[in-house]
Amino acid sequence: MVKTGWGWRWVGALALPFALLEPAWAGTAERACSAETFPDFVTRFGDDVSVQRGATSSPLHWQSMDLKAQPEPQPVLKTLAMAQLPFPVMPLVAERQRASLLLDVEMPGTHLGKVTLHKADTDYLVNYYFVKKDCWSLVRIDDWSL
Repeated sequence: MVKTGWGWRWVGALALPFALLEPAWAGTAERACSAETFPDFVTRFGDDVSVQRGATSSPLHWQSMDLKAQPEPQPVLKTLAMAQLPFPVMPLVAERQRASLLLDVEMPGTHLGKVTLHKADTDYLVNYYFVKKDCWSLVRIDDWSL
């Protein structure tokens, strides 16, 4: 499913600086991925921790909810180095199936991609933002789960 919308304007503004970041695998044989479509990339990314490690920018911007904040939960943005990231950053396909997680793929532009993981009838919602320079690279995670 491909969607466009106003929410992507801010992603586009954020994408330029992230596009200048080098993914961890920059300069390796993995750069041959330039012809890969975003849906094909998401399939590989979602089923292989080594692909996730190789296609994750460092630093990575990770937003999550502080559930202890008062009077209500507040978003907290962290900038994490590769060594600080818990891999897999996206649950692998077997875990997604076990947990009944649904995956939606959106592509608002040629060089921007978004994957949303959610679970029906729950507050589980995680957005993964990708930018394509030569290859697709994860640049941000927004975990809105409560």
